[in-house]
Amino acid sequence: DGKVARVGGSANSGMEDKLVTEQEPLSRESTEEEEEEEEGLFDLPASEVVFRSYRNSAIAIIFVLGALVVMFLAPTDRVLDIPGFIACGYIFFFFCLQNTFLEWPTVPAQILLLLACALGALAGPTGLQACGLWANLVVRCIMWAVDVAIVAAGYRYMVRGPSCAELDEEYLDGRTFVITGCNTGIGYETAS
Repeated sequence: DGKVARVGGSANSGMEDKLVTEQEPLSRESTEEEEEEEEGLFDLPASEVVFRSYRNSAIAIIFVLGALVVMFLAPTDRVLDIPGFIACGYIFFFFCLQNTFLEWPTVPAQILLLLACALGALAGPTGLQACGLWANLVVRCIMWAVDVAIVAAGYRYMVRGPSCAELDEEYLDGRTFVITGCNTGIGYETAS
């Protein structure tokens, strides 16, 4: 049934003889039941967290589209301020992206505030135009500074994440910590 073959270098290389067997491929027809069972293995029901994540992204997109509709239906001249549009798009893009990756089981208050400010950056110039204030250069500069602050806050809370804080040695005294993977990388730095 099988053949003896030498695996690896020459006969004097110290490699052992291995038994190589030739097998005929199994050929059998799968039944419909087995195919359905195999498909069912990968058809897992989504959890409530996944549905909540999709719902949060959908609500965010609806709010942005609603703000755009209100802006374009405004009775006065509408203003689509490019820095405000970029700030709003940046915040809502990262919000939807992080919801896709299930970053937040529930949306924290600071992120909700950031989303509201981003909508304000988008619709604010049109509201200021309706009040007759958008023509003032000082008001425009203040609005652009707010747009930059919104982008910076979005980077801080949504992209970079929290920064590490120095701990007092008293806080660590008498405590035991287990650090896995401490031979390289972040584990090594944490242990040192």
